[in-house]
Amino acid sequence: MRYAEDDSMLLIYSTGDPTFLHPDFKDQKLFNLLSTTTKRIIIQPLHYGFSPYGAGWSWDDYTEEYMVERSSFPIYGNLLRYSYNDKGFSFTPAILRSHYSGPTPAVNNNLQTGRLYRSMYNNTIFPFGKNRPRFGNYSIPFITSDSLLLVLLSDTLHKIVLDEPEIYPDTFQNIYNDSARSFHSRPVDSLFRPMMFNSDNFFAEQTLLMVSHEKFGSMSDTNIIDSLLANDLKDMPTKPRWVDGSGLSRYNLFSPKDFIYILDKIKKEFGWKRIKNILPTGGQGTLTGYYEKEAGNIYAKTGSMSNNVALSGYLVTEKNRELVFSVIVNNFSGSGRSCRKAIERLLKDIRSIN
Repeated sequence: MRYAEDDSMLLIYSTGDPTFLHPDFKDQKLFNLLSTTTKRIIIQPLHYGFSPYGAGWSWDDYTEEYMVERSSFPIYGNLLRYSYNDKGFSFTPAILRSHYSGPTPAVNNNLQTGRLYRSMYNNTIFPFGKNRPRFGNYSIPFITSDSLLLVLLSDTLHKIVLDEPEIYPDTFQNIYNDSARSFHSRPVDSLFRPMMFNSDNFFAEQTLLMVSHEKFGSMSDTNIIDSLLANDLKDMPTKPRWVDGSGLSRYNLFSPKDFIYILDKIKKEFGWKRIKNILPTGGQGTLTGYYEKEAGNIYAKTGSMSNNVALSGYLVTEKNRELVFSVIVNNFSGSGRSCRKAIERLLKDIRSIN
């Protein structure tokens, strides 16, 4: 985050960090700062250079946890998490229970309810379907907004958080000019590792926006993509079509040669030790159930959509050669597992003869 302060005010400027109050990150340094300060907390107005959804995202997946809204100040991973047990539903953050519109299900009554769903146009949550959900934990993306952010922050911190620098813009800007500084919540690889292990679209999208903010002082997915293609990635062998940070969009068009180029660049700039810490190997993350005998000799990232499967990464052969590979299978019929198993057999053969 970027922040500034004087004797009475703490001014917070969002930078797109997706880990704030995310349940997978227990160490919350920013929360500790905000919860212990006795100063008035004011959030900078959030100006968007991007839409909550990427170009070409499937509109009817809006309730799926893999299609979380992008935002300049994420909170709780921009997800409503709920659990279902013999006492009914419980919600995190708890204040969003007020958005639930429906009866409270319980095991000992006759109410039949399916998973909870969210309205397309607001954060109203309601039961939908005839089958009772299994006991367990679920999640639904919520619609992000400045007003909801202030409500969630105020409720979580148990103090009022404001968004009103327009009342005294000169004072606000002067404080920022005098004392603005960065606040780092965690080491960057602690974000990259779960992003790659879990194929987390939300972390990927927010990473792209954070890069944009770092480079331009504003968040724009189109501007940073154009800049990267014109500069850092200008030598890619085939010019890709690139529209988002996660690859959720079918508009994205990258060739295997492009991925080979990027992976080779990563290896040169990151080093082998860092790569092995960030990417899953056989039997880990999205490679669970695959390449178990190749653990330690393959580090790769999966990619999948309906009828499309990809795997790109690094392979150490039985003759100790280090190979960079990329396999993309498009428009196949049948199960994704059978396609992944075919790729696994191919890579095992390559490893054994090289």
